[in-house]
Amino acid sequence: MPVLTGRRAISKIQAALDEHEADAALLTALPDIRWACGFTGSNGVLIVFRDEALFLSDGRYEVQANEEVEGAEIHIPGYKIFEYIEDESLLERADRVAFQSDHVSVATLQSWKERFGHVAWVPVASMMDRQVARKSAEQVEKMRRAQRTTEAVFEHILGVIEPDVTEREVAAEVVYQHMKRGADKVSFDPIVASGPRGALPHARSTDKEIRRGDMIVLDMGGVQDGYVSDMTRTVAVGDPGEEARAVYDLVLEAQEAALEAARAGMPADELDAVARDILALRSPSSRACTCRIASACASRIPSCSARTAATT
Repeated sequence: MPVLTGRRAISKIQAALDEHEADAALLTALPDIRWACGFTGSNGVLIVFRDEALFLSDGRYEVQANEEVEGAEIHIPGYKIFEYIEDESLLERADRVAFQSDHVSVATLQSWKERFGHVAWVPVASMMDRQVARKSAEQVEKMRRAQRTTEAVFEHILGVIEPDVTEREVAAEVVYQHMKRGADKVSFDPIVASGPRGALPHARSTDKEIRRGDMIVLDMGGVQDGYVSDMTRTVAVGDPGEEARAVYDLVLEAQEAALEAARAGMPADELDAVARDILALRSPSSRACTCRIASACASRIPSCSARTAATT
């Protein structure tokens, strides 16, 4: 099945207008705009009517929009996009306009109401979730490609981690290696948390030097061709000792049980409970873990193994 960019994607938005009792849909979330018409820039608006779609951006993207946008008429008015929409009466025939309420501020909505007095604005949260959730084979392959890039970065990083290297230095290498291997950017600031700091699920990488015996949590990912990878691994430098190995084995058992239990349509909290119940049975204090099983739980042990990776 081909990727639904362009007319086929926009037709799915048009088909949903009846559900929202709207004459048009106004998309402002850039990932959804990219999914709908292919635009990858940082400023754009997509208006979808029942019979056509309009894409608007500023002059920085005139060439790019003409190269990328499919299924929509392109307008390049400059930075004052909504002033242009008003001046050109582009919403004149729409009495009810659905908008992405979870991506629009109160101030922005108020400005729209003042500018387009005839429009009844229909707030729709998660407007595009259903449309983008079902992936084509090509889209799934893009997701896998992004993840393979991050996996390759992880293998490289194992050779970087050693005593006296700082968390910040490792994090910088994570960023560089993602870009070098084809990512457009990192998914988020990478987390490199060593020793006791690994117990912080969203720790910031610091100038702390890695020491022999530290267990290190790595949380990283990259954005490649519009798809995002996210991977957490726990590694260690030095002999972990029996206690750390026991925790590692327990985490691995919980993870494998969850993978075995995973089913389409299964509520996330039920799947989460499969792993947590195993941890709680063996170690009641593990109920306190608030984030990824392998990183948040295993990293509570201060000793660590020689570059042993715990998957999440």
